Amino acid sequence: MEELHYMSLQEIGRRIASHEVSPVELSQRLLDRIAKVDARLRSYATVMKEQALTAARAAEQEIRTGKYRGPLHGVPIAVKDLCSTKGIRTMCGTPVLKGFVPDVDATVVSKLHDAGAVLLGKLNLTEGAMAGYHPDFDVPLNPRAANRWPGLSSSGPGVATAAGLCFGAIGTDTGGSIRFPSSACGVVGLKPTYGRVSRFGVLALAESLDHVGPIARQAEASGNRRGVHGPSRFGGCLGVPSRRGADLAHIERDSSRLHDRLPRGMGGSIAQEHGLHDADESCGHPRDLPALRVLGRRPAVQHPVRREAPQ
Repeated sequence: MEELHYMSLQEIGRRIASHEVSPVELSQRLLDRIAKVDARLRSYATVMKEQALTAARAAEQEIRTGKYRGPLHGVPIAVKDLCSTKGIRTMCGTPVLKGFVPDVDATVVSKLHDAGAVLLGKLNLTEGAMAGYHPDFDVPLNPRAANRWPGLSSSGPGVATAAGLCFGAIGTDTGGSIRFPSSACGVVGLKPTYGRVSRFGVLALAESLDHVGPIARQAEASGNRRGVHGPSRFGGCLGVPSRRGADLAHIERDSSRLHDRLPRGMGGSIAQEHGLHDADESCGHPRDLPALRVLGRRPAVQHPVRREAPQ
């Protein structure tokens, strides 16, 4: 059986849009995989099975009747358990908030809902997004090697994305907490310019330094979440209106050349800082980056070396 769970966000989105893949069957497959694999990896704090299947059924009906919302419609994703979810506990990795059930969604969550994404659940993190895990909470394991570092506070999003337990995830970054898990787990993290993605409904660690951004398995997908911030797809889904377009062809060309020169199997990642002044959200990004609209201009991109998929 084809391993749909390791497909890129944009490829699975294309298959859903063309009716090759059912959002309901896909969501059920990922929920079954979470039940089987995540007992060991411990990336999820809360699995939202019933809500996910309800959203998947709604997405499938809308797509079938021609009400397609875009590249995230029907795609199973997950969010760091720092983002408020209406009616679903948001624990932020601390026992102080174990009983906290928000009455409103964080803006990034509501934008994902508006884009038609299927929210599978909430992902584990360090306590309050700080440096360490509380002993009452699970510590995610790096799916590539259990004895290796999974990254900092967005370790749950990094692990779940790398292990094929979602097609993309929302994390937060104050001092590296999107970038480090992405590098450690061999996925792609995008830290947007401060203020490009709304922090409303996301627990603050340092309000003047906190960023909300996407994690995916390819750079193209990170850009796609744009719908969250503005016009990028995964990136674009997230939020801010664009001003004027920019030609990013040279960035895509240079990024691809650099990537192709790297030795196969080499560990680590390349951090690339691009000055995209007033870039349009609909513009793509190096190689696999159609999803950048949501996250805005001047993104910091983690462009990992391709590795074997985790078992």
